[in-house]
Amino acid sequence: MSSTRTVEVSVIDYQKLAWTWLTPSPNTMILQPATFCPMDCGYCYLPNRHRKQDMSVDTVEAIVHGMADDWFTDKPVEIVWHGGEPLAVGVDKFEELLQPFEPLRAAGKVVQRVQTGAILINDAWCDLFKRYEIDVGVSIDGPEHTNTTASIAVGGRCSPGSSGALRS
Repeated sequence: MSSTRTVEVSVIDYQKLAWTWLTPSPNTMILQPATFCPMDCGYCYLPNRHRKQDMSVDTVEAIVHGMADDWFTDKPVEIVWHGGEPLAVGVDKFEELLQPFEPLRAAGKVVQRVQTGAILINDAWCDLFKRYEIDVGVSIDGPEHTNTTASIAVGGRCSPGSSGALRS
């Protein structure tokens, strides 16, 4: 004897669910100014980190123009420059990429941050960080002996503690 069971399936309102968990306006935007990374970390997730392709100023301008007014609520939107190695574009190019954001930064609508392996930081970078009030995060992926073996730069340098300029 067979029996038929009726199972009631509830319809999920995914849009309502999304608004429950997601903010209506972004509070962080992660930008990759360069695909290239001068380190050769064995655990890196970026497949094309040895190719040098830099973000254009036109791309940044399009991003800035695409930012809606309702993104800017009671706190600034974080612009996080991430890698590859974001400093691989060089100080002058990085400053060009910052320029389209300047009116928003001056108005307190955005803050700039950079996440770096720190091997390229020198006095010129530190001056730029101060001038544009950029917060710097340094990626250190474990104890020194782990970094020394896993995070070897193409030129033979490792990321932890490699920049005396940061200490100043």
